[in-house]
Amino acid sequence: MKKLLRIILISLILLASYSRTTVPTGVSEDIHNLKTIQILNILEFERYNKVLNNYLDLLGYDESRNQWWITNEIGAIGEFQFMIPTLKILGYEHITLNKFKKDPTIFLPHTQREAVLALMEHHSREMFDYIVNYEGKYINNILLK
Repeated sequence: MKKLLRIILISLILLASYSRTTVPTGVSEDIHNLKTIQILNILEFERYNKVLNNYLDLLGYDESRNQWWITNEIGAIGEFQFMIPTLKILGYEHITLNKFKKDPTIFLPHTQREAVLALMEHHSREMFDYIVNYEGKYINNILLK
């Protein structure tokens, strides 16, 4: 995968440098730098998505062995074992335990991923003040990142 990304990056840089010859001299360096930054942003975005998807796969495996259609004995549903009140907070009021047991397709895997991402965003908003106040500080010799 790294080799493929390296080939793509080199190809895009060569393409960007080739296109520099058609731009007036004073502007070409700025355009080249902008294209390089855009390429690096795309690659960073792809890396972020890969890490996030791996994390979600591991979380789903830990919660339900990635079985998106199951419920557990306390009423948590789906791959990430959502409780119904949590789903209501996230705007999924139409999903109930009984409806999900009858027809798990009302909460498909891609929707469950959207919901877990929305939950992560919700927690980030709720915890923002704590994150700002404690990020980068040591508590009991442990660095909070």
